[in-house]
Amino acid sequence: MNLLGRHFKRDTKPIIYLSTKENYTRMHDEFLNNIAETPELSVSYKSFVRIWQKYLPEIQFLSPRTDLCQLCKEMRFNSTFWTSAEKEKRVKVWNEHIRWSNEERDYYRYQFKYIFLIYTINLTYLLNLLGNVFKMQRKI
Repeated sequence: MNLLGRHFKRDTKPIIYLSTKENYTRMHDEFLNNIAETPELSVSYKSFVRIWQKYLPEIQFLSPRTDLCQLCKEMRFNSTFWTSAEKEKRVKVWNEHIRWSNEERDYYRYQFKYIFLIYTINLTYLLNLLGNVFKMQRKI
């Protein structure tokens, strides 16, 4: 096993993901509000971010483009803490949820394709109609 470049703290702690609503700015503002009575503990935003990234690398923010529902987030990020008995039960629930989610996604894909097809047909019809109107106006 190659240990070169391996960071013990970062490679062994489970990652904790905060909501997409949270970010460094909000966390810094909350920090400043919590220490309002002791202003000597105040740090700049830039220092706050550097300290966070150095000493709390296991606490990260989900990106807004992550399109996981709350159940998927809980299942995905907390699964390392489950006992084997819990895993069996939760995996069944999660698989059922994923099946339902895929069916719903397929339904909306179908609806989108249908609406897009109708829109394309209507647009084509409208363009042909306008083309015919312009041709008739040229003849007149």
